[in-house]
Amino acid sequence: MKLVVYNVSKEFKDLNAACNINLEFTSGIWGLLGANGTSFKRI
Repeated sequence: MKLVVYNVSKEFKDLNAACNINLEFTSGIWGLLGANGTSFKRI
């Protein structure tokens, strides 16, 4: 099984934080962490 995400973008007012990001997750355990150890769940 896999999870595929295409063209994810996130903007904060005048800041383009992520632009057209593609992700593919295959079987296993995954976690997304930000620079200071927080998760990306708010995106």
